Amino acid sequence: MLEQKVAEAKLQLTQLLERKAALNAQRRSASLRIMSRSNAVVWEKAKQRYRHKLDEHGMRLVLLIGALFAALVLPFAFFAAIFDWLTFGMIASCLSITATIIVYRIVLCGSDERTFQRISNHEVAKAEASREKVETGFAISAVEHDIKIVLIQLSELEPELARQLAFEEEERRKNEFDNLSKNLFNERWKELRGIDFEKYVKRVFEHLGYETEETPVTGDQGVDLVAISAGRRMAIQIKGYFNSVSNSAVQEVVAGMKFYRCYRSCVVTNSRFTASAIDLANANDCKCVSEDNFEDFIYGRVFPCVGTDAL
Repeated sequence: MLEQKVAEAKLQLTQLLERKAALNAQRRSASLRIMSRSNAVVWEKAKQRYRHKLDEHGMRLVLLIGALFAALVLPFAFFAAIFDWLTFGMIASCLSITATIIVYRIVLCGSDERTFQRISNHEVAKAEASREKVETGFAISAVEHDIKIVLIQLSELEPELARQLAFEEEERRKNEFDNLSKNLFNERWKELRGIDFEKYVKRVFEHLGYETEETPVTGDQGVDLVAISAGRRMAIQIKGYFNSVSNSAVQEVVAGMKFYRCYRSCVVTNSRFTASAIDLANANDCKCVSEDNFEDFIYGRVFPCVGTDAL
């Protein structure tokens, strides 16, 4: 449920950001239209003032005749007289006259009434663009407000979701560990002897997260296995017995501990220990695992799983 809320909030945030981007583009377009219409109004008024000045002095027709004459003579003189290209001179003169007439019609022709109409159209379009820009600005403010609300929701939901996911992951790992521990415990460990029991104990330590090193089959100095966690080493002697384990097993592993550079020792059996073996182990800080606490050993309650201060 919480994960769905976070996904919905993220989807809403994405949609709002897309909406904001579209509105910003619309506002920029409106700004460009306002600028374009303002320039057009300035241009129309400038043409009108220029025509009025020419009309005041009766110079509009004179200007046209002078421009046409210049457009006719100058290109022809350039190509014909300088380069001796008569044909190109005539073509250039025709093109120049045409351009002069077009410019004259655009700039100097037209009545004040038509100019006022064009200015009015530009002003109306400018007003519409301005209104659109203002409305878009309000819409952007509303979208930004909604974005802030969604971000606040996410800032509250995401940490809670992270905690929930971490809890679920921890529960999954715990259940997986418990299931594997149960499977190990349900094996016929009490009947194992010799190498078979040593391999079984090795599997248990690896299940608890330890690295393991096997010692030589012969000449092992009383140590059958070394369990390693965070660089710290523990010497282990493994006894798959039917009878009780005597204090000689404790003596051997305590003696061999230094040989393998270990800081702690342990004896693991699927039987029991004699009272003297337990006393000797306690005196030498040697951990004893027997059938009485073997289930705790498998479930990580004797030697905690790697990740805690196991050794």
